[in-house]
Amino acid sequence: TRRSRNIRIVVAYDGTPYLGWQVQPQGPTIQSVLQDGLRTITGERITVKGSGRTDAGVHALGQVANFNTLSTIDPHGFIQALNSVLPSSVAVLAADEVDDTFDAQFSAVNKLYRYRILNSRCRSPFEVHKAWHVNTILDLETMSSLSPMLLGKKDFSSFRASGCVARFPVRTISRCAIVCEGDIITFELEADGFLRHMVRNIVGTLVDV
Repeated sequence: TRRSRNIRIVVAYDGTPYLGWQVQPQGPTIQSVLQDGLRTITGERITVKGSGRTDAGVHALGQVANFNTLSTIDPHGFIQALNSVLPSSVAVLAADEVDDTFDAQFSAVNKLYRYRILNSRCRSPFEVHKAWHVNTILDLETMSSLSPMLLGKKDFSSFRASGCVARFPVRTISRCAIVCEGDIITFELEADGFLRHMVRNIVGTLVDV
């Protein structure tokens, strides 16, 4: 009898054409294309669990996920096989076999979220799906001086979306940095987890300031 194996993968994707991570009846998601790819390769109906749910249009440089399979394909084989059937906007960067206790969501220690702003008078056709265009010049000094207030373990209820299903609103932010390169301002937030729309609401609040 073949035993069930727990496979961890690292995925990168351009989220522009997707409705976020979780399977949705309205259209394609990252989870759905990964599961479709695995079904093509293994013939199994496999549920892929991600380290967190991303919203529509959000991109990933290295999101961790895991799934259980009876397939005997080795981890490197999964990289090659999945990348041969996935759309060009999604790629598996790494894969390995882990013990049964690993869970991409609950084993995650920290997550890093980057939110980018194009702060210029004119919009850029190359940044339209990668940055929020703000055409009024922002006060970086003030935003940077206030961002440390977000650090630590806090109740972030006021920054989450009304449809957030998280049971507890407390999260711990260990890093909040604002990096400016030319017209691009990048907000880097590292935390043990994020509530729905938490990062975009934090960035929006700092922009209002």
